Order: sequence, then C-alpha cells, then structure tokens
Amino acid sequence: MINIVRSGRRRAGQLAAVGLLIGTLVTSASAEPLPRAADDRGRIYGYVFAAPLIRFVTYCEDFNPATIRCQESSWVREDPIPHVGAGVEWRPVRSVGLATEVGLVKPNGYPGGILSVNGTFYPREWPPSRRALLPFVTGGYSLDSDRSHGLNVGAGMTYAGRGAPGLRLEARSSFWEDYRALELRLGVIFGGS
Repeated sequence: MINIVRSGRRRAGQLAAVGLLIGTLVTSASAEPLPRAADDRGRIYGYVFAAPLIRFVTYCEDFNPATIRCQESSWVREDPIPHVGAGVEWRPVRSVGLATEVGLVKPNGYPGGILSVNGTFYPREWPPSRRALLPFVTGGYSLDSDRSHGLNVGAGMTYAGRGAPGLRLEARSSFWEDYRALELRLGVIFGGS
C-alpha cells in the first residue's frame, strides 16, 4: 500500500513537470507575436532566486552483500529545505543562453552548495521596449558540495522588458546518483546590457 502511495506521488510530480513544459511550449506557440526585437546577442543577464527544494532519497531495504547491491529500494520524500542562489546568463545568439549559477542549500542541517552550468532556450524574442511574458526551457550539468554529479531540466516564464528588472518563475528537477530534487523557483532577473 505504501509503495502505491509513493509511486502515485512520484507520478503526480512527473505529470506536473510535463504539464508545465507542455504549457510553456503551447503558450509560446500560440501567443501573439511580439514586434521584432533588436539583436539580443552578447547581452548578459543576472538573476537571483529562492525556492523550497524537495529531495527524494532512495533507501536500500534489502542489501545483498554478495553482489554489493540493493535488491529492493524505495524513494522517500524529505522535508523541503531552502535553496537560494544567483546566476549569470550570456546570450551568444538570439534566443539561446548559456548560464552558470551557484546555490546554497542546507540539507540535514549542514550547509552545502550546488554549482550548475546550463543551456537555455527562449522560443520568443525579447521585446524592444515593452514588458512581455517569455517562456523558456533549460537543462544542464550540476555539481553539489559532496562532489555528486547530476543533470537538471526545467521550464518557466520570465516577465520582463529589455534591460529592465523582471520576475522569473521556474520549475526545475535535478537527477543525482542517490537522490532526485524538485523545486519551484521564484526570482528576479536584471541587466541585459
């Protein structure tokens, strides 16, 4: 019974992430086109964010010493932990960004960090002067303070104008060797010069 509940929660989280990604793509495809923006190449944007990070940790329930592996394991959701960070994104070409960010977390009462390097794709261009809702998808590589390697994917919306501060909302999921993480980030984006 417990495994059914766990798999149902995991399935609900996966469906929510897929729904946000589909919603982002549909919104960008069906939205009214913006006036053609000036070239966005070479612009640098900064952002700060805060999010509750929810970790799903796998625990070994039946360890087999002969094979040094778990015969059966389960995923357990831990309590949310705060995750704050800052990043910089450079747009070498229109609608594509390269970003790096540093985040601070405090799992199990000990401070730690996450370093990520991501690619970002914006299906719509930045408007020349007015504010707009701009969807994006992102993904890349992460390294945490325990030297664990991971991958991350995310999707979200930025509400901003060129060079003006704006809001950024993002759902991101990270896949590590011994745990998975899900977070809903709220942040501020600035710069663009």
